[in-house]
Amino acid sequence: MESVRNALTALTLMGERGAMRLTDIADELGVARSTAHRLMVTMREAGFVIQPLGSRLYTLGPTFAGLTSAVVAHDDLIAAARPALAALRRATEETVHLVTRLGADVYFLDGIEGARTVRVGLKSGARLPVIASAAGLAMLAQMTPERIDRVVFLSRRVRSFDEGWLSDQIALARKAGYAVSFGLAYADVHEVAVAFRYDPGNHMAALTVAAPANRIDHQRARELGLILRQSASSLSTQLSRLAR
Repeated sequence: MESVRNALTALTLMGERGAMRLTDIADELGVARSTAHRLMVTMREAGFVIQPLGSRLYTLGPTFAGLTSAVVAHDDLIAAARPALAALRRATEETVHLVTRLGADVYFLDGIEGARTVRVGLKSGARLPVIASAAGLAMLAQMTPERIDRVVFLSRRVRSFDEGWLSDQIALARKAGYAVSFGLAYADVHEVAVAFRYDPGNHMAALTVAAPANRIDHQRARELGLILRQSASSLSTQLSRLAR
């Protein structure tokens, strides 16, 4: 917990001052310079800080900037997506969610519980590994190889997985236009997801449909994938117009 607290403090200080030397970071945190250096190396690898070539200064990196701008956009995204979620729930009678990505995780922003007596519960506010969720696989399928490598790097630090399997899942999602999770996170839950981009910052989110495993097979997944693709396309267009 101490290392987490130091990391958050260092990020806050750099946000206030713009750039800091390693010695100043160590002094502010009250730790040895070697400890501060290890902390900065870890955050630099994850993209939270950068150190320009030949410079002794550390500044906030692209990962931190992306997270903060994404959070600012979340309220607008949730408001715009609510009608789409309601329509999805009516069309499928299953539990639906709006999901975004935070580093190596997906974050469930909002959702509406299904209409059936036996249904999947809401996960709003929950986080799952990108590689263990239909939403995460759908987002990976729309990323460049470089961005995929970054997410895989972050994921490998917290969870072991077969990279060959992951490549196959990404390829399948790209070909189909949707991703599936047949019990990846929860053995008795199947999910289908479609990712889409939204502004500002060309961020990515996903719409998902989740149901008990016996209600989503491959045929039903294809049907849900088509419904989700239409909904995600309309929502993405709507959000692009609002951002102009």
